[in-house]
Amino acid sequence: MIKEEMKRMYNEKFITQPLDYPSAGSIFKNGEFKAFELIKNVFPLGLVKKGAKISRKHANFIINYNKANGKDVLFIIENIRRKVYDKYKILLNLEVELIRSSKFCGKPQEKRFKKY
Repeated sequence: MIKEEMKRMYNEKFITQPLDYPSAGSIFKNGEFKAFELIKNVFPLGLVKKGAKISRKHANFIINYNKANGKDVLFIIENIRRKVYDKYKILLNLEVELIRSSKFCGKPQEKRFKKY
């Protein structure tokens, strides 16, 4: 019974989420409105920055489809937040924590995402 339920849940996730590409999972928290719907309305054709892009399967996922780096993902995050705010006056809050590490003089060299 438990194994069947786990399989059903996995299959449901596989249909609705881009599990075939690396990602940090849901990027923005849902509030009064679902984040993926706001993103889909603002970017109906998606948004691509080098190797990162908004998933067509679930717009609240930014997938790494071709060797994306943190700058690529951060570019998409910032554009989503700005465009959603401009259109709806809703500020999307991050569900992930941005962690910046550096080797030289405190300049951000690398960005990583941590899921809560």
